[in-house]
Amino acid sequence: MGLSQHIKNVIEDNRGRLCDDLPLSNDMSIDFLNEHIINEEEEEELRCCPKGKQRVHKFLKILVTRSDDDFYKFCRILMGHQTNAVKNFGQELLDKVSKKCNQPNDDDIITDPLHDIPATPDSHYIVRHEFINKIRDNLKQIEANGGSILVHGMAGSGKTIAVSQSVQSSVKNDGCFKPNGVYWIKIGNASSDELLEILRSLCLKLGIKNKNIPHKIREVAAILERFLLDNHGNTLFVFDDLWDPSYYQYINFAKKKIITSRSAHKDLETSCQCISIPDYFTVDEAMHLIAKYQHKEDISVLHQNLRIKQVIQRCLGLPLAIAVIAGLKLTAASQWEDIVNSLTDPDLDERPTNYENTLNKAFELSIQQLDQEKQQLFRYLGAYKRGTIPKSSMMIIWKMNDVKATSFARNLCERSLLKMNDTKGNCYVLHDLVIDYLQKSYDLKQSKEENWIALNKIFLSRYSDAYNRKWWLCPICDTYFYQNIIYHVIKDGNQQMLHTLLNNFNWMTKKFDVCNAFYNIQLDLQAAIDFLTSKKYDAEPYLEILKLMQQYESYFDSRHMDLIQFFLYYADHNSKIGIRAQDLAYENISNGNGRALYWMITSYSGMKNTPWNTSKMIGKNISEVVSHPMHSNGDVLTIAATNNNGYQDCKVREHKSLATIFEHSLPNIRVKEITLSYNARLLAYLQKTDSVDTWTVYDIQKEELLNFICEDGTKLQNIKSKELKFCPIYSAETSMITVHRGTVTIWNIVDNEINYRNKILPPEANYNIQNCEFIDCSSKILIWWKINVQDYAKAADDDFCPNRCKIDVWDLNHWSKYQSFFLPQYITNQKGKLIARRQLTTGYMLNNAYLDGNHPLIFLRFWTIVGYLPPLTNDTTGQFHYIDKFESLFQSIYLYDEYSNMILNTKSLMIKKQILILWDNDRVHIFNVENDSVDSYYTILVGYYTFPERTYLFTVPENHTLFIYDGIQSCIKSYNWQETSKKRIKSLPILAANEDNSDLASLWDMISLESCDEDDVTDYDYYSSRTLNCKTQDNILLSYCAFINNTPVVAEFSQKDTENSFILQIKQDSSLYDGIMYDFDEEYDDCIIAENLEFIFMILYDWCDETSCTANLSSQHFHIQVSQRHYLESNHPYNDRLIKFNLTQIPKEILLLECRYQKLKKIVIFIFKVELLDRRKLVVIATINYLTGDKEIYIDEDPIIYQDILLKYLDDYNLVTSYLQYSNDNTKCVVKAMRLSI
Repeated sequence: MGLSQHIKNVIEDNRGRLCDDLPLSNDMSIDFLNEHIINEEEEEELRCCPKGKQRVHKFLKILVTRSDDDFYKFCRILMGHQTNAVKNFGQELLDKVSKKCNQPNDDDIITDPLHDIPATPDSHYIVRHEFINKIRDNLKQIEANGGSILVHGMAGSGKTIAVSQSVQSSVKNDGCFKPNGVYWIKIGNASSDELLEILRSLCLKLGIKNKNIPHKIREVAAILERFLLDNHGNTLFVFDDLWDPSYYQYINFAKKKIITSRSAHKDLETSCQCISIPDYFTVDEAMHLIAKYQHKEDISVLHQNLRIKQVIQRCLGLPLAIAVIAGLKLTAASQWEDIVNSLTDPDLDERPTNYENTLNKAFELSIQQLDQEKQQLFRYLGAYKRGTIPKSSMMIIWKMNDVKATSFARNLCERSLLKMNDTKGNCYVLHDLVIDYLQKSYDLKQSKEENWIALNKIFLSRYSDAYNRKWWLCPICDTYFYQNIIYHVIKDGNQQMLHTLLNNFNWMTKKFDVCNAFYNIQLDLQAAIDFLTSKKYDAEPYLEILKLMQQYESYFDSRHMDLIQFFLYYADHNSKIGIRAQDLAYENISNGNGRALYWMITSYSGMKNTPWNTSKMIGKNISEVVSHPMHSNGDVLTIAATNNNGYQDCKVREHKSLATIFEHSLPNIRVKEITLSYNARLLAYLQKTDSVDTWTVYDIQKEELLNFICEDGTKLQNIKSKELKFCPIYSAETSMITVHRGTVTIWNIVDNEINYRNKILPPEANYNIQNCEFIDCSSKILIWWKINVQDYAKAADDDFCPNRCKIDVWDLNHWSKYQSFFLPQYITNQKGKLIARRQLTTGYMLNNAYLDGNHPLIFLRFWTIVGYLPPLTNDTTGQFHYIDKFESLFQSIYLYDEYSNMILNTKSLMIKKQILILWDNDRVHIFNVENDSVDSYYTILVGYYTFPERTYLFTVPENHTLFIYDGIQSCIKSYNWQETSKKRIKSLPILAANEDNSDLASLWDMISLESCDEDDVTDYDYYSSRTLNCKTQDNILLSYCAFINNTPVVAEFSQKDTENSFILQIKQDSSLYDGIMYDFDEEYDDCIIAENLEFIFMILYDWCDETSCTANLSSQHFHIQVSQRHYLESNHPYNDRLIKFNLTQIPKEILLLECRYQKLKKIVIFIFKVELLDRRKLVVIATINYLTGDKEIYIDEDPIIYQDILLKYLDDYNLVTSYLQYSNDNTKCVVKAMRLSI
């Protein structure tokens, strides 16, 4: 037994959402048990399992072992949940399965035709057969011909129960109203706004998209009518407890309906079949109800009890009063006598004639049987609005856990003081008459209004205490809270709490998830605005949000966007709403929360000295994995990477052309790591299943999996191991190692089998493997053994632990231990010297250790200190002891900043083919290893990487190329250090004495590298930058992105395959798919979009020495050509403008800093920064009237050589720049403010 594969695939595809969004409570576990999806033992295991992802994961492991029918039952349970988000998720799962298989027929268990029908358990309700059969007969006629039924009777007469029983019997026994079923809508004394909300909610349940639902009640009724004509012709609607007959015009969209009401409205008699329900039980009906509560089948004994008959008479035969008295479960004659006396008016000694007094007396008798605490807890329910109350909300008000709240609620149901609104006990409802009773004050000195205000304050205080005013922590299953909390806060007049709620986008997002519509939030905002305005408070911020929602609601897509994303798109970025949305977006991204992709625009560098041939995402999600190491052959780099990790496949690509040379399907496997053999023939990938890491090896050329032949001869397709590494030289290309639980295993690969060769065990019991890898350019293995301090202390039975670790080098060719190195595990700073003590102490811990196959140097990193140890004279045993000689032998070459984000990253240091690569924050240093020493280095500025743990370095020393894989942007970038200036290394200065040997802050001033000019450092000098999954071969030369009128606009200027053929592509809106294209016959240097102007400007810089160009300029001058293109309409006329000005010498570089549109005068302002060959920098300000072409030029020259010019501020009339000048002593900054005369 087990689920079909296609259903398993659906579960795996949605596992993340299931773990995040499935509210697997104890009640839901009971639902699974009742539907026989799980057994009692499994239900108990789930109950004991911590709530959250762990419990869901455990349930899913059980579910995949069940049948397909059990999965459909699971979907049905989700679809019956009281929360819209869970309902929709259940339907979505069912739809996905239905697309891939033949789902059961409509008559099967997929969907429940009874939507929100009140539960009528046999233990609490009797069947009034004559009345119910009359309704059923009318329902048969309605099903065939359409029509309406009006069931009317006094409050408490049992209308709701009787209609519910009739409808259920009509559907289940008579087969009516299939397949669409019945929808139950409670109206009550709803206001017109509340009725609109009710009908909008009905639209969502029927499947009408939120963006298609209007905001006016007549329009909603009209759209419902049109929808039902096309989709739900055989649907019955029950409108329960209609108070206002004028609402009939809004529910007349339902051509098949039942209406219950307390009155027989004359306006409805002509359009409805009227059925009057008896207001009173007959004695026999009352006896049957009492018998149910006493679990008696024979009611003859009850008929013989005169006191019971007297009670029925005193209750006036009212069904609700008799049910409440029956809930007392009286047995003794004296108990019935007491009830008769309690229901008798002492003054008149006769039964009361007012049914309201009778009901209230019955309620009081039932409540008095509760203890004082529970009496008060029950009265707290009077704070609720009429409607459904989730159990999760009552748990807050009662301060009870799930078990106690369930028990108390069921006790109240047994007393008919509360009713379950579903069969699962997740939702309850109070009868209107019970609510009226609870809201009356039992304190004669307190009015009804004062009593409700007091109850409301308790309601708010309980919620405030439960979540410490972090309202968004309330679970989504508490629908009452999210739908009504603003109502309660306004009624309390609590302005501070109102601001706290409405200013919190997290709470607002959760409310949207519960209600699945903007309209509910808009109702809250409007209510808050009305309240604040009436109190003369500031309501402008909420009016701004309300208008924003009303204006852009139709653009909201709940499948791909959350509320924060909505505000990011459509709110003014400088407004309080926009700023708050940005803060929350950053916060959610850093916490890993939020289902929306907040930032959809990728900024590209438009600088000419940083050309990117193209920039596309690798794979499809943030969990992609790239191979490390990568295989290089000259300037060709071979990369293996996942494509939509966890869902699709693995691809091996050649980096130079980005062509896919191999693809291997890995459906629904979450890959943790990928590695390639050094001839790129074998691919190994690591996956985690059932908390176990296993490696699988695939032959790319033969396209087949390789089998592992273990030590005992067992054949396996994958092997348990934390690490797997291939030998890096071609002569031993069929060798590899695995590391698992302190043991290194060596394997040989022959044909399609991986044969066990040997294994290396720890030299001592208290050693653990810190690192194991092949030494570069050799078939030797480096194994770094580290002492386990706790195990050593136990074995030695004293506090002494040697400050020692061991590095063993094994030779695979001769299968022997080649060398052993004994190194300190910690070093300390003692009076300015780095020493290694014999006993383990605190200090700078050894983090990295590397050997170069071409040189006998050992490269080490102790926390922030990087250096190397030279070779020692080999003794007869091949062992080298460095601990005692460490102070005199260790050569320091680099010192990290204490706060560097790379010092904890093991990938920050690597060695390959006589090249030592050291990565520190925004730069990479490449050290040359020559003549058994390190004396020079190169530096490349590569920029900051936010998540260094997801970033990899790889080098091809033959052509001076460094590759960086950015795991967040999923991009491979390449850099060349050949043309950078080589710098010499001086030894690390003597360290200052430090008593505690832990604070490294003072070491930063002792940086080991010589101070170098910024001009000597290659600033982002990557000669190419490519990513995988490229769909175009166009060379992207320039790109620009901006938000114009809150709409994203992206421009890409690229070169076609032919010479002097270029194309400008402009994309806009959140999709960024379709756009406008322009052809150019020459290459431009920059592009920019002016804010609030529908044009993009292409910039071309050109040096001109023709005297005939213009008489007003010198023979040597500069041209800036501005080409104007419309980004909304491709057929819009465009102009090319030419700006000309004098320069004393040829500029080294010219850069466009900013572009601004001055709307009043139709002028575009361009700010350029120009660097001359003598290193002077100047600012050029050019203005163009984009309609007339009139131009003005201003050049701000200064004889002082400044290191940089920064633009600090620009508006229509003012420009502020800062000029930076660096010296050995300090940094000077000159700020210039200019008034633009335009």
